[in-house]
Amino acid sequence: MRMTSQARKSKKSLKIGMVGLDTSHVPSLIKLINDKKKNHATIEWGYPGGSELTSVSHERVMKFTMRAAQLGVNILEDLEAIGEQSDAILLESCDGRQHLDQFKVLAPFGKPVFMDKPFTCSVADAKEIARLSEKHGSPVFSSSSLRYAKNIHRAASGKQPLLVEAHGPISILADYPGWFWYGVHVAEILYELLGPGAIDVSVRSSDTFDVVTSKWKDDRVGVSIGYRGDPYHDWGARMWFPSGPESTIAAKNPSFMALMVPHVLTFFRTGESPVPIDEMIEIMAYLEAVNKARETGKTTKIIVD
Repeated sequence: MRMTSQARKSKKSLKIGMVGLDTSHVPSLIKLINDKKKNHATIEWGYPGGSELTSVSHERVMKFTMRAAQLGVNILEDLEAIGEQSDAILLESCDGRQHLDQFKVLAPFGKPVFMDKPFTCSVADAKEIARLSEKHGSPVFSSSSLRYAKNIHRAASGKQPLLVEAHGPISILADYPGWFWYGVHVAEILYELLGPGAIDVSVRSSDTFDVVTSKWKDDRVGVSIGYRGDPYHDWGARMWFPSGPESTIAAKNPSFMALMVPHVLTFFRTGESPVPIDEMIEIMAYLEAVNKARETGKTTKIIVD
């Protein structure tokens, strides 16, 4: 049964289904949502899922499924049952390549769906999810929790930086498409501070760094720096305003996830994503272009249409 926007807003307590029990985000979200009565929401059901395409999924799905069950979540083996029984859905599958196929099953139920990072692993999949969302009245919202980190979220609000340099640790996995795994966090920081409008990317890489430079439509500049190995570096950004530069580091307390959860629950009740769908799609186009530029060494256009 499709839940209307009015029903979402008036519903006192949300019963949430979780799809993809193959990530550490699973126990974190269960604790953050279920342990606080003021949330008026509980994660009731979980569907294990799992992807054979990447070891970060198939080597962890049993572990986190068991942990979800220990935390009181009812494990279901039918994805359609999640769509049928839930008021809202957390699509947590860590392999973004699964999201479109899973959403094809869930979308006809017309429930709001939060998709954890990455939204997808291609522009084509992102655009198809947007089409299905519109067709079935199933709102979607996707974001990295870094977008909502203290000292990152709205750090440039009311000001317009001329240049932003976002940075953070990224790992490149042999069985996952490049920057979609952890580079998405750096990209989300960049877009939180600059907004959409990137035109192209160029990449310079070494064993320990990727430096991505992009031009925006209004002649502003975005730089994403991803580093690998030791020592560990924090997530953060440096912003250049007409008045001068400002630096910021994502605070670890409260946790990034704890600060994102209220935005997810508000989305579940209103059906209105705090990140516009066009921006979600553009970030996927940005990451797709970064991967291509890393391989070719050439400046690559960011293609959305």
